[in-house]
Amino acid sequence: MNKKVLWGLLILLSSALLFSGELQDTITPDTTAVDTVSIPNVNPSTKTNKSHFSIGYTGSICRTSLQLRKLFAGPMDILAVSYYIGYLNFSYQIDFSKNHKILLGLGFGWLPILNNRVGLSLWLLDGTMIEATEWSISPYQYSLKYWFSKKYFVGIDADYVIAKTKEVNLTDGNSSVITARKCIGGGVSFGWEGENFLNNQKFIPYMFVKVGWANEYWNSSPWDWGDGILEKLEVGLGGIYFGLKYRIGK
Repeated sequence: MNKKVLWGLLILLSSALLFSGELQDTITPDTTAVDTVSIPNVNPSTKTNKSHFSIGYTGSICRTSLQLRKLFAGPMDILAVSYYIGYLNFSYQIDFSKNHKILLGLGFGWLPILNNRVGLSLWLLDGTMIEATEWSISPYQYSLKYWFSKKYFVGIDADYVIAKTKEVNLTDGNSSVITARKCIGGGVSFGWEGENFLNNQKFIPYMFVKVGWANEYWNSSPWDWGDGILEKLEVGLGGIYFGLKYRIGK
């Protein structure tokens, strides 16, 4: 075969192979361009919808009302215008997320016996004088709290108080009768809650400041008490609250 023809065929074949390789490169699918389903970047903390029960203890130092202040106290006696209230709390909490939660709570409280207080005084038209200066007080608290961030919350309370007292007739030789007075009121609060106590996730500390009180609406006294400032009981419930609760469940 003529060498010129052979060289021509070789050049033609190599050109064809080179062209086919370039063509294949141009039509090779780009795997990086394959369409994929876009999955939203959902933060696991945005939605939880978890709930749990808790039991805890809350202590508080509250400012007294006028009627429950100490009768004889010095000007710097802080205890004359404050008292300690302890609560046993039961609550149900719903966690919508780490930053948004709602708590429904019920608290059963108690105070030490309050002696030598300003109390209540009543003068009757016949000259009889009645005094009530010793008190046994049992508060009950219904709470709704809302977390607007991970650690901070606001709350609203409905408070019901039963106060038992000894009403003394100072006119006829200090005869006395035990009576009960029922009070109703409420308050608002702002507080902080921790994540754990001593690295135990089950125990959760908290603290809040509350403004609130409860006013008398009923009593079992045999005498007809009026509406004067020393004739109706007011129970101060505003103060500093602090406590620890145990989380039941996950």
